[in-house]
Amino acid sequence: AARVGLAVAEAQARVEAGRAELARTERMLADQAVPERRLEDARRQLRVAEASLAAARRAEALYRSAQSGRGGGSWRITAAIAGIVDAVEVSPGEAVEANERLFRLVDPSVIWVTAEIPESWASRFVRDADASFRVVGDERWLPIALEGDEPHASLVHASRTVDPESRTVRVVYALGVADEALRVGAAAHVLVPVGEPVEAVTVARSAVLDVEGRSVVYVQAEGESFEERGVRLGASQGDRVAVLSGVEAGERVVTRGAHLVRLAGSSGAVGHGHVH
Repeated sequence: AARVGLAVAEAQARVEAGRAELARTERMLADQAVPERRLEDARRQLRVAEASLAAARRAEALYRSAQSGRGGGSWRITAAIAGIVDAVEVSPGEAVEANERLFRLVDPSVIWVTAEIPESWASRFVRDADASFRVVGDERWLPIALEGDEPHASLVHASRTVDPESRTVRVVYALGVADEALRVGAAAHVLVPVGEPVEAVTVARSAVLDVEGRSVVYVQAEGESFEERGVRLGASQGDRVAVLSGVEAGERVVTRGAHLVRLAGSSGAVGHGHVH
């Protein structure tokens, strides 16, 4: 309130000074003591001072109206981005200061996924290849499709510097089509492409079991019988992992219920699972 009143007083003083200067200039011009240009300058300065006073009085009226709770005064607040109001930080009628946060806006049409790549891998990062991510607590791997028939993401930024504390390089992707279940600020595991692409047989991650430190899958031998195979795994992308040895292309592998097949096999019963 003090600052609002001070602004009005200062503006009023400038108007009074401008009027006095205009009157003095008019007298001097009548005596041909100053050029006519000085008169125009004095008039212009007075108009500016009067406009400032009018603005200060409007601000004072709005402030006092809001402070008294009578209403009738409002401020238009223009957001810098389009989106939805995710949080309101103030209450109706509350006095606020300059630079105080009033609302938090979220643009749900674009979600950014940030990955921190270890320094040792950064030089092999592939900028134009697909990536994938999984939100902590969710088993689904979601694609970050930069290529293919239906690309829906883009690489926003790949830093050229290494963070001195974490020794990582930041990479940021933008998802043009975001899952409604995603939340801004959620932690996620991100798989980014590094090195040259390889051709290999791939299986679903759910097909691979860790048995006493070995990676195994269950391959359909015939009918309802399954064979346990030790496999050597390679790179992974999303919910798929490359199998470098142990499974041939075209063989049917249990992708759901592999642990049940193992339990059934250890008990001597026939294992059941979903093969793919």
